[in-house]
Amino acid sequence: MSQQKHMKLWYNNPPREWVEGLPVGNGRIAAMVEGGMYSEKVT
Repeated sequence: MSQQKHMKLWYNNPPREWVEGLPVGNGRIAAMVEGGMYSEKVT
């Protein structure tokens, strides 16, 4: 079995708008994650 590399998303700035957040979910339930280094908001 080959080793898989870890996948990372790295951004230099927090999102300025809601639509720039990162969508997370499983197909039925979803959320948008947005925030900075010291605070996060899940909507």
